[in-house]
Amino acid sequence: LSRGLGDVYKRQGRKQLLIIISKKTSIMKNILFILTYFIFSSSILNAQENVALNATAIATQSSNHGGSYAKNAIDGKTDGDYRKSPITHTENDTGAWWQVDLGAVYDITSIKLYNRTDCCSKRLDNFTILVAESAFTDNSGGTAFATNEPYTTNPILSFSGNSRGRYVRVFLNGTGYLSLAEVEVFGTKALVNIALGKKATQFSPLNDAGKAVDGNIDGNYKNGSVTHTNEGPNSWWQVDLGGIYDITTCLLYTSPS
Repeated sequence: LSRGLGDVYKRQGRKQLLIIISKKTSIMKNILFILTYFIFSSSILNAQENVALNATAIATQSSNHGGSYAKNAIDGKTDGDYRKSPITHTENDTGAWWQVDLGAVYDITSIKLYNRTDCCSKRLDNFTILVAESAFTDNSGGTAFATNEPYTTNPILSFSGNSRGRYVRVFLNGTGYLSLAEVEVFGTKALVNIALGKKATQFSPLNDAGKAVDGNIDGNYKNGSVTHTNEGPNSWWQVDLGGIYDITTCLLYTSPS
């Protein structure tokens, strides 16, 4: 595993992971420098899907007009006719909004809105879409996925981007009623570093093995976040993940010096 900076290794692993480096150099032998070792959980969606349709997703909105609840936009029904299919509907709110909590953090690449079609489609005008990792408290924060979008006669509006988040909010930039037939959010579940802060040990305690799982990827040894063993045969470093995981990706950061 004595490769360059940021090499990615894909292996099937279990509770612990042991690194052994025996490569010799002209300066020192079998001294292990590890900056930060990232181990990622395998709970990854291999193909992009509509993650707003997940059972854990929860939708809310600024207000409810009659029985037109926020959950109607994540029921899988895209028919925009209010008389035939349940859609969302707020009151005449300032900054009327609708949002979904996806239940986990995703790398979002596409969001699709289905507008109301039986009438009032022009209400979906001058709107913004935000994506955030933490819950919204108002119509700000996070990353703008679409901004000040105008009304269009096309009832299906598609937006592409690259944002990481758990919360998606659609809101009007003025005062009005917000109605949505369906909202689809496409992406893949974000990788989770399951090694962060876990118990680490190494061949010899020249310094703290935990420096490799402290989240700091600074490779300058003088800055205090690089592990170091004494010289010896088959030097090693390891981390106890505290549980059983199906490991799909490991990132190893070495000291450039």
